Amino acid sequence: MCDELFTKRVPILFKSPDREDRREHVYLKMELQTLSSPLHKKELVVRLTDERDLFFLYTLRLGEEDFQSLKTQQGLLVDFAAFPQKFIDLLEMCIREEHKEMPKFILHFVSQGSYTNERTTGMLNVIETNPFKHLTHLSLKFIPGTDSDVKKYLADCLKQLKDTNALLQQRLEHTDTDLNQRLQQTQEDLTDRKYKAESSIRELKSKLSSLEEEHLRAKQELQSLRKQNTTLDSEYHEQES
Repeated sequence: MCDELFTKRVPILFKSPDREDRREHVYLKMELQTLSSPLHKKELVVRLTDERDLFFLYTLRLGEEDFQSLKTQQGLLVDFAAFPQKFIDLLEMCIREEHKEMPKFILHFVSQGSYTNERTTGMLNVIETNPFKHLTHLSLKFIPGTDSDVKKYLADCLKQLKDTNALLQQRLEHTDTDLNQRLQQTQEDLTDRKYKAESSIRELKSKLSSLEEEHLRAKQELQSLRKQNTTLDSEYHEQES
């Protein structure tokens, strides 16, 4: 059983004997695993990975017994159950302080050997800075991934990539179907509106034609009445004379 507690990109200053210090953002994933064989126990697993370097893999496995030693060595005041959340709180403070000119909390990853040889263990230090000195709140030892670990990690990355690709393809197909349905509905609406518009135009043309005919008849009747009036006027004047 595995409970994911934290997965974020964190800013880390990498320090090693044969390279200049460099600041990178890497993924830190924290899980709490419950083991049932051979004994029922819990283990905190923390992994550092870099999406730009798929062979970068460092792991910390911290069981309850290992934690007791860590607690004694570093003077920690929390028990194993509370430790993961306290660690997360420190990480969140490092993230929040990242863009400040003088960050109060920072992460250092100190390599224990040369990068020119095989990758060696490294210490992840959570440091609080002040004008007087740097205070290390926590120091955790990470082990580089073995060939088997890296292969498993790469296989997990590939599976996740395939799953993501399948999900995106499914969403794309759904979107394509939805857009086609909308397009068809829009075309049907346009056809219906076009038919109604053409019907309205025909009706208006028919009414216009009827009005023009009525206007013509009225004009002809008016002309006829005017002629009749003219004739009557002439007859009236002839009788008077």
